[in-house]
Amino acid sequence: MLAGLRLASVLNSLFYSPAPEVNFEAITKTFKNGIAAAHALQHENKKVTVCERVYNVRYTPTITQISLGGKYPTAPLTVIIFANSYASFNGTPEDLFKDKNICVKGKITLYKGKPQIIVEGPGDIVIL
Repeated sequence: MLAGLRLASVLNSLFYSPAPEVNFEAITKTFKNGIAAAHALQHENKKVTVCERVYNVRYTPTITQISLGGKYPTAPLTVIIFANSYASFNGTPEDLFKDKNICVKGKITLYKGKPQIIVEGPGDIVIL
């Protein structure tokens, strides 16, 4: 078992490729309502587009939480996908978006004082 764990660690270090560095500010400016993830709290109840690196994906059978702009729990914006939308995605949200650069469009709402965007389907998220 230990040998398998060591092999997995070596393979991960060889084949892991994090999302490439991208100028999110420039990409975000190309959208009509583009904002930085760090400014999400200031745009409550507005429809926006946010382009940012995915730092964490927390997938459960009922909900997926995608942290943009930083790691959970300090991420400035969280993208929410509920289980009733899972079937419209070609794979699990974890497999699709982990360590990727994405643009997400939707309305910013607050949950326990933290900004979030609830996406309805794959059309709301674009992988860069």
